[in-house]
Parts: sequence; C-alpha cells; structure tokens
Amino acid sequence: MGFIYCRCGQKLSNTSFEESAPRTADFVPATQMEAAGALAEQRLLALLAAVRRGESIAQHMSWPDAPSVEVQQALLTWHLFGEPTDNFSREIIQCDACGRLLVQIGQTNHYTTFLPEEPEKARRILSADDWHHPTEPDEPDAE
Repeated sequence: MGFIYCRCGQKLSNTSFEESAPRTADFVPATQMEAAGALAEQRLLALLAAVRRGESIAQHMSWPDAPSVEVQQALLTWHLFGEPTDNFSREIIQCDACGRLLVQIGQTNHYTTFLPEEPEKARRILSADDWHHPTEPDEPDAE
C-alpha cells in the first residue's frame, strides 16, 4: 500500500511491519471463511499426495533450489494458510491520532471509516499487547 491518510489528516503507513503491526489487522469475512478453508485444504491434500508419490516439498512447490528448513517452513505455511486467507482477507488500520478504523472495501485500495463512540477506550484495539496465546499456561490468579 504505502501511505493512506485518515480523515483527521494523520498519515498512516503499513509498509514497515514493525511500525504498522500494532495498528493493523487482516480479517476474513464470515461469508468467505469456508472458501478460504477449502482452498487451504485443497493445497494441503495436493501436498500430501505429492509426498506420497515420493516428491520432496521443494519439488512440489517448484523451488529451484531447496532453501533452508526454516525458509521452507515459512514458505510452506504461507502457501497452505497465508496465501489462501490473503485471497479473501481485508485490512483494517487504526489511526493513532483519532482512533478511527479504516476498513478495506473488498480487494480494492479503497477504505471506509468508522469512528468509535469512545475513542480512548478503543485505542490499540488491533494490538496483541493483551492477547494470551492459547498454548501458554494461564498465570494463577492473584489472591
């Protein structure tokens, strides 16, 4: 994308992941979840069939040179889950200045805006600062 301007005049960028991560999110509309899941399933089944035929993952993915294991894992995760989801997802950006949400309209470069009724309570609503990973043990409640 590059830059987008909020209605309040704030210039927003999502070209740098470190800079934009706390205020951006991607979502798949509920009406598209089944299609995104079906595409991911189709890709996984094709990969499993190739492995059963004796192909390596690198051969199936048409990688000219087998990258490192870490790179293969990242590329495979993107191929199976990221790209299928990306085909159906939309972006949400939150303005740092006013708290307004800019929601991508379909797969276009156009956005519509929503202003929270209580912007101070909605600050950093897209951030994962207070998110708890489901595989991490819960901290005991303080008594």
